[in-house]
Amino acid sequence: MSRIIFRVAIAISLCIGWSCTKKQADHGPTSPPPPDTAVAQGPAIHDRQELYESKCSVCHGGDGTAGIGGAANLQRTPLDTVAIQRVVAGGRNAMPAFKTILSEMEIRDVARYIETLKNK
Repeated sequence: MSRIIFRVAIAISLCIGWSCTKKQADHGPTSPPPPDTAVAQGPAIHDRQELYESKCSVCHGGDGTAGIGGAANLQRTPLDTVAIQRVVAGGRNAMPAFKTILSEMEIRDVARYIETLKNK
């Protein structure tokens, strides 16, 4: 029974990952933003939240506690920002890798947003 649940969780994760990849491919390649002070400071927290909600909240939930398909409770994760970036980029267990879906900056921004969930 647990093998079936695990396989279903993997299938769901793969479908979500494929869906995200397809959406990005439909929008075409993104060009890097022009260098200015707003970009140098990074996106505002609401931009990071939008990115999190579009890519992560399906399994982790809006507040990081949903745990769908075995997703970690992000409010209780012991990982620091760098470790979170590694997990987002490379994936873990049933979670797909996002290194081909998100830019390095987007991965960093998602990790920074996840850090804010720890304080809730």
